[in-house]
Amino acid sequence: MMKQNNIKLVLWDYGGVLSYSPFKKIQEFEKKNNYTVNSIIKINSRNSFDNAWAQLEKNTIDVKEFIKRYKNEAKYFGIKKINPIDLLNCLETPLNKNMVNLLIKTSKKYKCACLTNNFKKGALKKNILNFDIIKKNFYKIFESSTLSMRKPEKEIYIHVLNTLGIKPEEIIFIDDLGINLKPAREIGFNTYKMVDEKNTIEYINNILGL
Repeated sequence: MMKQNNIKLVLWDYGGVLSYSPFKKIQEFEKKNNYTVNSIIKINSRNSFDNAWAQLEKNTIDVKEFIKRYKNEAKYFGIKKINPIDLLNCLETPLNKNMVNLLIKTSKKYKCACLTNNFKKGALKKNILNFDIIKKNFYKIFESSTLSMRKPEKEIYIHVLNTLGIKPEEIIFIDDLGINLKPAREIGFNTYKMVDEKNTIEYINNILGL
């Protein structure tokens, strides 16, 4: 159990934590196109460190190349027709006001940083605008699209530590995906998986003494 006075910095995920999760919109996308449930998760999980989705998040391919590769990857799962741009639009979700208020409250007592997998400007216009609204609350922002590294690659967590000059046990990292928390926890980060906003807000308030 971590002690409150050990924490010097709160590291926030963006999508699914400070903005609403896109999973519901992705499920609607699957239903609309008559895909098997969880087809998109399966596509994105296959060769997950080097597939089209990962490459776009690391900005090592452009959108045109992403579309080409993603269509080919979808065929492996029997999906012969897919619009990858419509899929990307599912990621455009509004800010979670209650979580943003928690960020603002936290930033008054602790340094806050953001660690997010995202795409280069132009792919998701609305999310970029939403993020611009809250980025002033962060001491430092780590974006996969500018670092050419992404969660859950261990290198990006090491980069965070080296950049901040901080010990892993002095960080609490909040993410909605266990796969992103696991390597951080192995390095020594304190981690918290956001399942719902009510429990997350209560936990962070208690552990940080807000």
